[in-house]
Amino acid sequence: DENLRRQAYNVRKDLERITGVDRVDAIGLPDPELQVRFFPAALENLRLSPVQIADTVSAFFQDIAAGDARLGGQNWLIRLVGSDADPQGLASRTIVGAGSEIRLADVARIERSRAEPSNLASFEGRPAVMFAVSKQADTNTLELVERLKGYLAERNALAESTGVDLVLVDDQTIPTRNAIRLMQNNALIGLALVLFVTWLFLGSRIALLTSIGIPFVLAGTFWILSGIGETLNVMVLLGVVIVLGMLVDDAVVVVEGMYYRLRHGARPMQAAIEALREVAAPVTAAVL
Repeated sequence: DENLRRQAYNVRKDLERITGVDRVDAIGLPDPELQVRFFPAALENLRLSPVQIADTVSAFFQDIAAGDARLGGQNWLIRLVGSDADPQGLASRTIVGAGSEIRLADVARIERSRAEPSNLASFEGRPAVMFAVSKQADTNTLELVERLKGYLAERNALAESTGVDLVLVDDQTIPTRNAIRLMQNNALIGLALVLFVTWLFLGSRIALLTSIGIPFVLAGTFWILSGIGETLNVMVLLGVVIVLGMLVDDAVVVVEGMYYRLRHGARPMQAAIEALREVAAPVTAAVL
C-alpha cells in the first residue's frame, strides 16, 4: 500500500547514506504517478479526442526555460520544472485545442496511484520491498553489515508508528565469517599438534622454533595481501587454510633433517645449512 511505498522510499534514502554503501537496488518499489482516467462518453459529447487529453498532460509536465537572471557577478538560468504531485493542479488545466474552456476534471478522473511494478516481493506472506545493498570497493563487508544491523535495530524500534518491519534476509557475510572461523581453528589446531608432536620426538627447543613459524607466516601473508590491495574474502581464506597444512609439513621436514644431523654430532649452524640444502628444492617446489 501507499504506506509501505513511502516508508520503503525513506529507508532506501537512509541506506544510501550509510558509510560504505555504493548502491541500493529495490524490488517491489513502484514509482508514484498520477493516473488520468478519461470518460469516453464525455469526450464524444464534447467532440474531443484522447490525443488532446494526452497533449494537455504532456504540456503540464514539460520543463520550460524561463530565461536567466543576473545576481551580482553571476548569471543564473531559470527553469520551470514540470512536475506536480497534486492531482487537483492537473485537473484544473484547460484541455489543449478545445473550442471552449473545458477542464480535465470535466472529462476525466485524476488520482494519485503507483506505476505497475515489473517485480513483486513478499516476505512470510506479507507484502514487502526488497533492497539489494552493494558495498563500495574498499569497504569492509563485516563492518558494513554491522552498521546495517544497527540501522535496522533503530528503525524497528519505531515499527509501531511506521507500520513496517526491516528484516535482514540474506547475510552474505556468513560464508566469510565461517571461512575466518575455519582458518582460525585450523591454525590453532595445527599449532597445537605441531607443538605436541615435535616436542614428543624432537625436544622442546625445536618444537618451539617450528611452531612460531605459523603465526609469522600468517602475519606475512596478510601483510603482502594488504600491500598489493587484496581483500580478505572466502577464496583467500580457504587458500590460507590449505597452505597452513603445507606449512606444517614443510616445517617438520626441515627441522627433522636438522635434528638428525645434530644427533650425529654436527654443529647447530652446520646442521641447519646441510638440512636446508637437502630439502630446499622439494620444499620450495611444494610451496610454489
